[in-house]
Amino acid sequence: MNTDLMQDDVRLPQVNSRIPAGRWGKPEDLVDPSVFEYKVAM
Repeated sequence: MNTDLMQDDVRLPQVNSRIPAGRWGKPEDLVDPSVFEYKVAM
């Protein structure tokens, strides 16, 4: 989905500088918040 952007040596640093974590998210980053929300909903 973001393959072109990830390979763009000019645009990628511009985008990365706007991300508070300084990196792109991974699916694993959503596990803890999802489990927390599930427990709260129960």
